[in-house]
Amino acid sequence: ISRAKEYCATFYCTIAQLALEMLLDGTMDQLDGIITPTICDTLRPMSQNFRVAMGDKMKVIFLAHPQNRFEEFGLQFCIDQYNHVKADLEEFGLKFCEEEYANVKADLEEVCGHEITNDAILDAIKVYNKSRAARREFVKLANEHCDVVTPTKRSAVLKAFFFMEKPEYTAKLEELNKELAALPVCDWKGTKVVTSGIICDNPKLLS
Repeated sequence: ISRAKEYCATFYCTIAQLALEMLLDGTMDQLDGIITPTICDTLRPMSQNFRVAMGDKMKVIFLAHPQNRFEEFGLQFCIDQYNHVKADLEEFGLKFCEEEYANVKADLEEVCGHEITNDAILDAIKVYNKSRAARREFVKLANEHCDVVTPTKRSAVLKAFFFMEKPEYTAKLEELNKELAALPVCDWKGTKVVTSGIICDNPKLLS
């Protein structure tokens, strides 16, 4: 990480810094735009660093997720935010970020090259839900076949989701799941370890 440090503090999370670095060095040139959320202390201010660094090259769209996800007002806030990503801001009870959300729909449609319809959003949700179901099934099968799916391979399969078109990825994963399901369940005698955290794809640690 070198160029990203020109736009953000050095103590920012290296995962976020690396994302900006790949945008700056051309690794992510296939992208037409990015949406920056506010789901952590780094991304809240760094969303603006992304905009300053990449605003002339691609669309950088800001999206705030609700902090209270289970209360009725939190659910309504979430609905409002996704509506603002889709449509121009006309009536919005919350006054902050009005100018930002008013332009989100236009930004997204400029990236897509066409109007974003409700049917298109529903189709995208179905695609992603199908992929999520396949990944849940893979995690279950990987646990039953520790002799075949090592932690490193398990990580690689799950990480590939972020770098492949979702229909292609899901088709390959469903094929892999079928092959795993056909194998006898492993009577694993070794130690099983559960890791918990934001990310765990370090090959040496997984080994």
